[in-house]
Amino acid sequence: MRSVGASRRRRAGAFTLVEVLIALVVLAIGVMAMVSGASDFARNASDLRLRAMARWVAENRLTEVTLQATWPNTGKKTGSERMGGVEWEWEIEVEKTPNSEIRRASVSVRHEQHDVVLARLEGFIGSPRLRGRQ
Repeated sequence: MRSVGASRRRRAGAFTLVEVLIALVVLAIGVMAMVSGASDFARNASDLRLRAMARWVAENRLTEVTLQATWPNTGKKTGSERMGGVEWEWEIEVEKTPNSEIRRASVSVRHEQHDVVLARLEGFIGSPRLRGRQ
């Protein structure tokens, strides 16, 4: 017959099957959380890249309208532009303001595969007479 002390000594240095399974479950949950976080990070980085390029397209369009030698007509104008290997759709709306020498321009930019506006930029355009171009 074995002594009770020998049995306890042997058990004290080993893990039971239940303890090992619990440790594996905890480890699996931790790994799943890390993978989910990395996936979210990659998705956010891609979204930020698209929004930054959309902002550049909007800035380019607004700058072109602002620097035109002629006074831009009021209304909407649409078009597309390729930047960063992506086709961008833009819309510029020029509106009158209470000051007859200033017009407001709003630029919206969408990605070719997204239905939402990724960048919106607004600016004011002074008449060519105010800019010294008569």
